[in-house]
Amino acid sequence: MRAKARQRELSSYARPMGAPVKFTTATFASVAHLSPAQQAISLGCSIRTVQRHYAAQRDTTAPPPTILDPASGSRMFYFDPQDSRVIFGDIRSESHLLSDGRTLDIRPDLEMDFRALPFADGSFRLVIFDPPHLLHAGGKSWLARKYGRLGRDTWRDDLRRGFNECFRVLSVHGVLVFKWNQIQIPTSEVLTLAGRVPVIGHRSGRRSGTHWMLFMK
Repeated sequence: MRAKARQRELSSYARPMGAPVKFTTATFASVAHLSPAQQAISLGCSIRTVQRHYAAQRDTTAPPPTILDPASGSRMFYFDPQDSRVIFGDIRSESHLLSDGRTLDIRPDLEMDFRALPFADGSFRLVIFDPPHLLHAGGKSWLARKYGRLGRDTWRDDLRRGFNECFRVLSVHGVLVFKWNQIQIPTSEVLTLAGRVPVIGHRSGRRSGTHWMLFMK
């Protein structure tokens, strides 16, 4: 009976069948709060694969990621878009050819929804939160493809949940960097959803419409 109960417990962590999983550092970070056996079931791999991953991690000098960007898009403001200190997440994974011939690539390390982050409490020292800021944009417009869109009826609840999740996965005294463009929604209205007061803020852009803010947990 105990064996069957244990099997049912482990099965609750199992992921649905689908496309093959790309086992990256970000993939394992998303299940780091589970035991090795539970990680193997959740990822659909053998426990030996899990053990090999952590053995390789011990052998490398590169530190594990301590920064999360759950809505990284095309990583446009990063000095190094492949920075190993960062887990780049997004709900989208897609590529678009723009009218001027450039390619817009949104390729997260791990697909995630900032309203329900797949990480344990206190997992990161720094979270960068740059959610979509547009309510009105054509579905195939350059702006919608570059920045994404908010739900017209759900955006307040979505952003409130996003803030809650970002603070949840921050460690104590961790820092949240928040970026917002108030072209359609005033920054003052968005800040009421954060539930906290930022430490500092700065405006940038041609019309000072982009706001950068820093919070500390």
